[in-house]
Amino acid sequence: MDSVFKGAIGTGIIQARFQSDTANADPDILVIAYAPIGGGSSRMDRAVSDPGGTALVTVEGPSDGVLEVWVAIGTPTDKGRLSVSRDGEVEDEDDVRGSVRWVYSVHAGG
Repeated sequence: MDSVFKGAIGTGIIQARFQSDTANADPDILVIAYAPIGGGSSRMDRAVSDPGGTALVTVEGPSDGVLEVWVAIGTPTDKGRLSVSRDGEVEDEDDVRGSVRWVYSVHAGG
């Protein structure tokens, strides 16, 4: 799995969307997880997309913390488009192939 540190993202409602390619061999899993710095309640959401479908996950990141977005794709050649938004504004969007993990530092005022 490719793991990429994407930098800082501000606090707020954070969503990830994965649009699975129609030629993919099987369903893909999208996971988003937020953990606050210093402890507290972690938040997680997951969704599954069939080939050609879309998965959408959402967490609230109200304070400084760590955010991770994973797409688990069963076949390394399968692909799709992954995007991450905060409060409705797209922060990152890219085509991905195979399983990926994007990591963010959630930062108030980021």
